[in-house]
Amino acid sequence: MSKKYNKKQIILNSLSFSSLVVLPIFVTSCGLSFKNHNLTSKSKTWQIPTTNANKKPTIDSESNLNNFKNSEILNSLNFSSSTKTSLKKLDNFYPKQYIEEFKEKNLTKDKVQEIIFNHNIPSNYYSHPKFKLERKYITLDKENQVEKLKLLDSENNQEIQNVTWYQRLRIPNDKLLSVNENDDNSLINLNSDGTISAKKHKNSSDVDVVELWAEHKGSLYKIEVTIVPIHEVNIQKAKLEAKKIADQWRNLPTLEKITKAYDWMTKEVKFDYNISKSYDNQSAYSALV
Repeated sequence: MSKKYNKKQIILNSLSFSSLVVLPIFVTSCGLSFKNHNLTSKSKTWQIPTTNANKKPTIDSESNLNNFKNSEILNSLNFSSSTKTSLKKLDNFYPKQYIEEFKEKNLTKDKVQEIIFNHNIPSNYYSHPKFKLERKYITLDKENQVEKLKLLDSENNQEIQNVTWYQRLRIPNDKLLSVNENDDNSLINLNSDGTISAKKHKNSSDVDVVELWAEHKGSLYKIEVTIVPIHEVNIQKAKLEAKKIADQWRNLPTLEKITKAYDWMTKEVKFDYNISKSYDNQSAYSALV
């Protein structure tokens, strides 16, 4: 008995069979193409494209790993070399500093004055490191205060003898004074042994700065001395006196300290009821309260 098929079934069956035949052919074709590509490309590495352009490449062998490490080392060496080159250029920008061998010179006062009054050179231009000042800056803030200037040997810190000292005046005119030389515009007593003291402390709010110079065997060294006004001198004097008084009570019990302070205040302090001078009357004695 024969079966009858309609046209629709025949067409569907034909399409299904065709697809089964074509699919293996397509897969086989792709496999052959991939194999042929591998044969022609030999040891080429397949890479997956990424959107990050700075990502490090994939390493698929020990040889590539070594090459990558060598590349990193070369980059580091190049950066180090570039840094050294930049520092070398910076060093070449500044003038070279040379310490010349010390050579003794004999300078007259006129020559010393010519050097000191030259405003086109720094103050330490004629200073040799063989010698140094014990102090470059000194403050005179006490009455009858005496200080001693010293020039030292840089190697053993021994005081140098036979140093010539000078005092420079700038107002009203440039002038160089030797030791024990008097001048109406001078603010310092300068002796041949290097001792100094203030002639007077001015009654003003401004400090005065005096310029002194040491000369030894042709080398010159500058010292700056600050002279404070009389108001500051009195403040320092009051602080010292207040400290002496308070030191007498330091080891006493608290109650006795209060009693001592009260006795001292009632006997020694005179209250000024003039309000306009209240600021001027403030001193270290007030701290004893």
